[in-house]
Amino acid sequence: MSSSWDLSRTVLLHAHHTETAASGSARIRSRFSIIMLVQRKPGYYLWNIELPMGVLTTLATVTFALPGELANQISISLTLVLTAVAYKLTVASHVPVVSYTTQLDIFVSMCFLFMVLATVQAVLVPSLAPNDEAAQTHLTLKLGIGWTVLWLLGLVWYGWLVAQTHRLRRRFKTRFDGESRVDQLGRMLSRWTSHARPAGKNVQQHGGFQRLEA
Repeated sequence: MSSSWDLSRTVLLHAHHTETAASGSARIRSRFSIIMLVQRKPGYYLWNIELPMGVLTTLATVTFALPGELANQISISLTLVLTAVAYKLTVASHVPVVSYTTQLDIFVSMCFLFMVLATVQAVLVPSLAPNDEAAQTHLTLKLGIGWTVLWLLGLVWYGWLVAQTHRLRRRFKTRFDGESRVDQLGRMLSRWTSHARPAGKNVQQHGGFQRLEA
């Protein structure tokens, strides 16, 4: 489990009782709460999903090096799209199934978008400059430069997004493992419970919570 998850050093323990109003039979029941911070390590997804998808998308620049060859451009673009779809379906079983949009979803969607744009330009150029090979070559070169610049900007933006998320995760983990974070969680969660039991001699108690460190 440690190879896939990053576990916090701190574990919060809280032994308490329920309120009579929380039970339909007006009974008081014992409760024991355990709180710890668990974060998924991104290394597997970086090397096995994001890097291959990024390489496949970058290969779409080949279509801009074949001006005037509509059949070859469309063939290369569709081959890359189908390869990306097949690869995504292959690794889908290794991706967590969640209801919200993850950064991995954003990156994969961005890759598909740029692949589709490369395919669309191959179809539009002949219609924008019909029967003029020189104009088609010039237009394809301009679109290729624009596509490459946008793709590089997209990579920079995604790198910034990942760096910001990593910084926030490290800050939150540091605060969670620190004394101030334990006090804050204890004060917040102790308002939801009552009748806390006293801590043992070998643990520290903060706001109704017992703090254990690995």
